[in-house]
Amino acid sequence: MVYLYLLLTLIFFSSMEVFSTFIKGDINPITLTIIRFLIGGITLLPLALFAQKNKGIKLHKKDFVAFVKLGVLACGISMVALQLSAYAGKPSTSAILISTNPVFVTLFSIFLFKEKITTQKVATLILGVIGICFISFSPGEGDTVLGIALGVFSSVTFAIYTIYNKRKCEEVSSIITVAYSFLLGALITLPVIFFLPEGWKLSLNLRGWLVLFYLGVLVTGLAYVFYFKAMEKLPASVGSLIFFAKPVVASLMAYFWLDDLITGRKVVGIILILVALSLPNMCKWFKSRHLEVTD
Repeated sequence: MVYLYLLLTLIFFSSMEVFSTFIKGDINPITLTIIRFLIGGITLLPLALFAQKNKGIKLHKKDFVAFVKLGVLACGISMVALQLSAYAGKPSTSAILISTNPVFVTLFSIFLFKEKITTQKVATLILGVIGICFISFSPGEGDTVLGIALGVFSSVTFAIYTIYNKRKCEEVSSIITVAYSFLLGALITLPVIFFLPEGWKLSLNLRGWLVLFYLGVLVTGLAYVFYFKAMEKLPASVGSLIFFAKPVVASLMAYFWLDDLITGRKVVGIILILVALSLPNMCKWFKSRHLEVTD
């Protein structure tokens, strides 16, 4: 079941950039971020209330304080920084930087929560980062110091969010934590929209509204629940590796839906990422073969 959650998360997360292109220019990107988190929180709230009642979970002041912190960190800081990074520099570079957040998750997990560091983890991180660079990096001008700095900041803050949200999900439940944190975080950051250039104007047709609700309900709502459902069963450094596969799936989706060509460089990147994600199983296989030989 854990791997089903990760698969669904991967599909929804990877489709975000593709579907966002359908409403590009019709909505301010920061407005889009806040609204999709708001829609996600509202969608999940009835499920969270049902889970809370069914499991007899009582929430206290400290829980809501934690939800606010997590929501603002995800919606108001990390994802907004990502959007600003894409505006200040190249979107492809921003995609590289946010997809490398497993590196920071692993580092923080080691230093904060004493997760064991292994050669396998190090090799997986290195191969994954190199593969992402092959897929996403496009030579040429367009990058800026500000864009890169915002992208790194987004990746670091999302890693912090991932670690602490995982711990909160283990305390209560994924659906409750995600629903309350997204709803509260979006409501607190909502006033920002009125200070943006035409941030409150939505020039969306029917297809645009359907895309917006898809991004809010599935990509931002259910996908995050699936993600942290899986993270409840896995170490933070392992579960976050799904972001390494995101550029692979996103490239394939862009090829089929947007006619975005898959270049030789992308093929190399895909192979490197697949090898990186296969390392745990490959190591287990080699260990089992070694034991058979020694026996």
